[in-house]
Amino acid sequence: MSDYLTVDQVVSLLEARRGDRTLEQFAAEVGVSYQYLGHIFRRVRSPGRDVLKYLGLKKITLYQHDRPQRAGNRSG
Repeated sequence: MSDYLTVDQVVSLLEARRGDRTLEQFAAEVGVSYQYLGHIFRRVRSPGRDVLKYLGLKKITLYQHDRPQRAGNRSG
């Protein structure tokens, strides 16, 4: 598995950790509301700091050029 995960992969990890527990039980364990957790599972919201911390993850932001840059044409 890559060091970087997509939101879908993070949600899959969360679903695997949930197991057979109810949404309410799992949300209490994670430390968030069951409504918020339900939004994450339905991909309405992205996992926040508390959910990522529960999974042992942290959020980083990456940027990538959508097309290759030519040599000598670099701007900040």
